[in-house]
Amino acid sequence: MTAAFKDNGGVDRAISEILFKDNAGVDREISTALFGPKVIFSTAPDLTVVVNPETVGGDAGKTGHATTDTATAVPTGGTAPYTYLWSLEDVLGGSITIDSPTTAATTFSASTVADGDFWTATGRCTVTDADAFSASGTCSVTFYGGF
Repeated sequence: MTAAFKDNGGVDRAISEILFKDNAGVDREISTALFGPKVIFSTAPDLTVVVNPETVGGDAGKTGHATTDTATAVPTGGTAPYTYLWSLEDVLGGSITIDSPTTAATTFSASTVADGDFWTATGRCTVTDADAFSASGTCSVTFYGGF
């Protein structure tokens, strides 16, 4: 898509967006602006996500219920604002709950893990930027019963 216009000084200007797929098959966009004889290219750096800390957990045996420390998804690159969506994968042992599934920071909860048992899962946060590019990061979630 290209938009042409005259600036306040009557000089012709143009703005274009070029959509393409990179070598990995990911949709990308480059915005160009023509200001006089120069073409200026700009594009946001690739979106990446890291979850800190990499491991969270708690003792859900003695107390009957536990909540982990906070896991926080930290995006870099891309274009703000970001949206967040947490999910659980590879859940083993029992029911683990995501306490804040649509925020950058969340905790996980579990109830009544039997003595000597472990419940584990992978917490995944998918971050989507303003240009609809997505990336995700993970953390390990573990609950144990009263050791």
